[in-house]
Amino acid sequence: MVQRQRLGFTLVELLVVIAIIGILMGLLVPAVQRARETARKTQCANNIRNLGLAAIQYEMRKGQFPGYMQHYGDYDAVTTDPLINGVTPSAHAKFGTWAVALLADLDNQPVYEFWTVNKYSLLSTDSAFASADGYDGRKIPNMEIFQCPSDVSNSTEEFGMNSYISNNGTFYNAFPGGTAPSSPSTVDVSSPANGVFNLRTLPGDAAGVDPATVTQWADGITVQGPKVRMENIRDSKAQTMLFSESVQARQWYWVSSTPAAHLVPGGVGSMSAQAVEASTGSLWWFADPQNRSGAATPTEPMKINGGDIYTETLASGTLQERARPSSYHTGGANAAFADGGMRFINDEIDYRVYQALLTPYGKGSGVPFNEYVLSDDDL
Repeated sequence: MVQRQRLGFTLVELLVVIAIIGILMGLLVPAVQRARETARKTQCANNIRNLGLAAIQYEMRKGQFPGYMQHYGDYDAVTTDPLINGVTPSAHAKFGTWAVALLADLDNQPVYEFWTVNKYSLLSTDSAFASADGYDGRKIPNMEIFQCPSDVSNSTEEFGMNSYISNNGTFYNAFPGGTAPSSPSTVDVSSPANGVFNLRTLPGDAAGVDPATVTQWADGITVQGPKVRMENIRDSKAQTMLFSESVQARQWYWVSSTPAAHLVPGGVGSMSAQAVEASTGSLWWFADPQNRSGAATPTEPMKINGGDIYTETLASGTLQERARPSSYHTGGANAAFADGGMRFINDEIDYRVYQALLTPYGKGSGVPFNEYVLSDDDL
């Protein structure tokens, strides 16, 4: 008898092959995704390290770290901005964040000059270039250095995308009895022992604003913080944070959502310095996991990656609670340090460790337990 040669797969064999392919795909796809996230995380780490190095270079040149808000110049509405045609922006002050101060050190001198040379206007009503909040979009461009590739929240912004915040120390309302600048606690919140980036401007710095009349910001802040120098970092520079990630970070230039109202001479005093502080930086609260010095237990949103970082914004609940590191990386966030290094900070660290990372001189700071000493094992 002649046997017929089988020319194809049986149904069972075909199903087995399909099953094997499915298993391989199930193994390969997560591996590819992990590899891509590792690459994004590495790029993010490089970005934040470069921000740290730029801040150190700035401190070496200027003898101080930048402020979380500074005055960079004024536009007088008389000088013609060579980039603007057909509209005449109002006279306005150029208040901006720490990021503006670092632009030259980040190899972006042209954008830095838009902010520091008075012939350029930051505001524009030209629909071809104006941003949703009233800035001239060419003066607030997107830059890779300010964007973590994993930060999908940036997709909601058109200009000035940003994933990073500075170490702004602490604030008035973080302390019992410190409910307002007019009745502050006994702790000097702007002391260099408490944080690295201070408020470095007042409304009277703006052209057209009388410093004798407009003496404070809308929240009652009447004095700017002292200069913070490298020499003020008395604890380990490798354990003092300069920058960290935040998925809720505002745009790199942000000091107001309504700049056309707040940057003009008649509106400068309407800005809240504390809102800028919490919107541009990480903060620590007078809180302690062991309730030392009568401090309350830190709430979940105060901690690294605390709260629902996927849906909450800075406006969700108390603004300052969400002024802490957060990221879309699993298990923590990248941070830059005063020695020029970078570390990935675990989001399960003790709140005392977090406070120690933000305070340049722990024993001189206002944290509830200022005798805490960091060790490498804490991180």
